Amino acid sequence: MILGLLGAALASAGWAQGEDWQALAREQLAFAHQTLVDAHPGAIDSENPGFRRWLEQGYAEALRLTREVRSQEQVLGPLQYYLVGFQDVHVVLSASPKMRFYRWQGWTAKPQGDRWLVDAVAKDWPTALPPQGAQWLSCDGKPAEAALRQDVMPYLDRREPLEGQRWELGRYAAMQSAQLRALSPLPASCRFRLADGSEKDYAMSARRFDRSPLPPPASFKPEIRDLGEGRYWVQVADFMPQGERIQQMQNVIAGMQALRSAKLIVLDTRGNRGGSSQYATDLLESLYGKDDAAWLERRADGDSYIEWRVSAASERYPQVALAYPGLPAATRVWAEKLQKRLTQARKEGREWLREDDSDAVKAPATFAGKPRIAWITRSDCASSCLMFADLVKQIPGSVQLGQMTNADTTYMDVTSEPLPSGLGVLHLPMKVIRHRPRASNQPYLPDAHYDGDIDDTKALQAWVLQRMG
Repeated sequence: MILGLLGAALASAGWAQGEDWQALAREQLAFAHQTLVDAHPGAIDSENPGFRRWLEQGYAEALRLTREVRSQEQVLGPLQYYLVGFQDVHVVLSASPKMRFYRWQGWTAKPQGDRWLVDAVAKDWPTALPPQGAQWLSCDGKPAEAALRQDVMPYLDRREPLEGQRWELGRYAAMQSAQLRALSPLPASCRFRLADGSEKDYAMSARRFDRSPLPPPASFKPEIRDLGEGRYWVQVADFMPQGERIQQMQNVIAGMQALRSAKLIVLDTRGNRGGSSQYATDLLESLYGKDDAAWLERRADGDSYIEWRVSAASERYPQVALAYPGLPAATRVWAEKLQKRLTQARKEGREWLREDDSDAVKAPATFAGKPRIAWITRSDCASSCLMFADLVKQIPGSVQLGQMTNADTTYMDVTSEPLPSGLGVLHLPMKVIRHRPRASNQPYLPDAHYDGDIDDTKALQAWVLQRMG
């Protein structure tokens, strides 16, 4: 109660200069820690002692970091450090609009082996910037790799060795925000090796933006494209569609049934970062029928089962899901049933609720699907996109092409809890998948890696068709 009153008092005061920013930072941490203790499955999961270690160790480390907070812009820094330490894409912080600012020094980097090359350079910058393709060597005397590991990684992503994590580190190498390197200054000078082999120091200058100056990852319209000769390109781009994309995904699902005799189907998941896994089930049922889809699911799931952490937060979760306008019909039925069972389990004082799978379709002994399948993955494929990959990987003869996927833990189905200060929203999972065949934070590696621009559909398509014949 004291924490809540402090947050309300600071908010009503408008956070005037001189407010106790360190106390506000501690309040955000205390709220997040208690919420995780009360609602996250890992807090009572005897099979994952590592979660509980970081729950307390990370909290202590983050509390020490609050001593470095000097302004409102830095308030979320310790909390971001704490949450990133769980190494889980489903334990994240979203900053509120009032906390969204970006200081950028005008360039990004990309990995090339053990080197870092300048990838993008801003136009019309007030100071000279390194040329595209130059090798980034150091900043303020600190080697590039060390700078990323010490100043960026602790606040962005500590999971290694994910391909996407490396790209993201380089993307934010010269960026500061309320969540990224909020407690450490941007460098004053960086050294680069130019094309002629010479080395040059560049004085860094930063500009402030209200929105990220970096372009968002490319997104794609859900659709089926006929490539001729019995070949089809299916853009499986969104498992959390909004607006017109809801109907577009429904059209894709309905159209899959007509492809059962296709020669080749390319399932392109670029842009798909998760959502409702029911879309994956519906799509494969349309393509193969319920029996073959059940065969894939049985193979993908193995002996796994789901347990929900019973809490006030998980009891609210089905209502949040039911409010989503694009919720598939089968998921709506599931959510309503889950709501009743969680409410009853909480009344009974239970800690865990095992999900009822008695309605699952009985799988046949063999798989009868015919089309040859290739599936495209980008480095941000996570959550329900990975669950789709679990299924597609079971299709006999299927081939994964593109980039290494993202990865997730066995904790799934995210709910949201606003911070008491209004500075952001904490997102955390509600359930655990026991004995999942895919290990925690295990990505899928492609059978053939695409080294070009994976967002260039025309070039990617030509490469895929050449490989698949």
